[in-house]
Amino acid sequence: MESPMHPRVALEKRKNPSAGKAPDVEFPSRHHATSGKTSTAEIPVHHSHRKAARASMRVQRALPDKLQQAQQLIQAGKYDEAEACLSPLFENLPDQWEPWFWMGTALLGQHLFEKADGFFLNGLARNDTIPQLWIQRALVAHQMGAYRLAIHELHRAESLEAGLPHTYLNMGYAYEKLGNERLADEYFQKFLKVSADNPAFFSTRKKIYRHFTEQIHSISDSSQSHHSPSLPELP
Repeated sequence: MESPMHPRVALEKRKNPSAGKAPDVEFPSRHHATSGKTSTAEIPVHHSHRKAARASMRVQRALPDKLQQAQQLIQAGKYDEAEACLSPLFENLPDQWEPWFWMGTALLGQHLFEKADGFFLNGLARNDTIPQLWIQRALVAHQMGAYRLAIHELHRAESLEAGLPHTYLNMGYAYEKLGNERLADEYFQKFLKVSADNPAFFSTRKKIYRHFTEQIHSISDSSQSHHSPSLPELP
């Protein structure tokens, strides 16, 4: 079965990845001391440092809006526009995992797999408890033919949050690519169980049920061919 490895596959669980507004940044007061001495908080800040600080504050304030806009662009398949939208957030490398996740996803949509993987790794360096980062890394590995690595990363995602449909779905695809039909079917069945009544997966569920039907027909046809008696030759 052809695996629809679409980069939106791991996004359904995080409709609002920013998890609230970015925290305000508080800087030390620069009031002059009455003693005439310069306190630690009053040491003059170099102009370039003040400029960088102001730029950082602008990025922090823009972060939630940029992430939401990028997510909408990605869901519309406009990956290059999402990349352009997110690029200003990387003038100073962000501490949050979310920009790295969305930029990696935008690059994944453009088939820039190695570059996308670098962003997912940076996201994991900031927070390795986010299962969606592991799932996206598994997508990159799958696209590059590293199916065992994909399975490894999906197990990491499952250990963080069991029952995510995307984890089981992509496990099935990876095991299918490795030729292990038994485990592939096992994970497809798990996917069907946890994705029931979810409209986001109706199309994928239909493909999997068709896949199972084709398997049954194939086994049935093979069995009949093997056991059917040979027809007598015509004179």
